[in-house]
Amino acid sequence: MKQWKHLTGSDFKSMDPANTVVVVTCSPLEVHGPHLPTITDIHEAECLIARAVTLLEPKHPDLNFVQLPPIYASADVVPHIGSLTFRTSTIVAVLEDLGRSLAAQGFRHIWVSSFHGGPRHFVSIEKAAARCNRRYGTQMVSVFSLMLQRLTGG
Repeated sequence: MKQWKHLTGSDFKSMDPANTVVVVTCSPLEVHGPHLPTITDIHEAECLIARAVTLLEPKHPDLNFVQLPPIYASADVVPHIGSLTFRTSTIVAVLEDLGRSLAAQGFRHIWVSSFHGGPRHFVSIEKAAARCNRRYGTQMVSVFSLMLQRLTGG
């Protein structure tokens, strides 16, 4: 998987946005007790998306997977010193702006990965995805929601 932060103008010029899946992690920096680092949710979300891409790349060699740097924004974090929390409206606005920006460049396939179980957080991701899909013609999805849906049978 290519890293967006390392791509050049020439890389983007040679890329076909129609065959590119842009992935981004949107999870919190959150305290998980005395034993885990605040980046735990981000790390788990990035591992989830990396595994999905590893399984999909051989089956879809025509697709390019490009990973954006993570967005450290989340609602419903544990209220401890070290946890950063954002309003749900901020999460929706950031992801909607991201979708608008990517759509304007021709990118349509956008996967938002998370590994944070706060309901207001993943509902914010779903809300942003629905708005982007309706307004900008993207196919933005919440990978965490898809996983939960599969695990719970809907």
